Amino acid sequence: SSAPTFATLLIGVNDWVQGIDSAAFHKNLLLIIDHVQKKVENKLVLITIPDFSCTPEGPKYYNGRNISEGLTEFNKIIMSEAEKRNLKCVDIFPVSQKMKDQPDLVSADNLHPSAKEYAIWENLIYPVVYGVLR
Repeated sequence: SSAPTFATLLIGVNDWVQGIDSAAFHKNLLLIIDHVQKKVENKLVLITIPDFSCTPEGPKYYNGRNISEGLTEFNKIIMSEAEKRNLKCVDIFPVSQKMKDQPDLVSADNLHPSAKEYAIWENLIYPVVYGVLR
């Protein structure tokens, strides 16, 4: 049995792609956060969903919807829950939008972030995590 003492949580991309509405996403997010918090208490950092519409392959998953708007709606839910629970939240959505104009920030599959983009996210996430763990 594992006994984690800390966690980060970045979820929601697949929910949005699969057409899960914001109410169902919110309900599922609450269940997951509740479960994780039982294990790690407030040593949980939430991370917003990156804007995959900015990658060459991302728009294929729009299904007639505006990806950026949909993810912004989910991200507002994530940030709101962080605030309600006094948890830290790192917003990677704005920086993920730079993938649109910088191909080196996108992996060879033209959908996922490259190692360079992950390193950018790490630079945003690490100081927050460090503060939580101090």
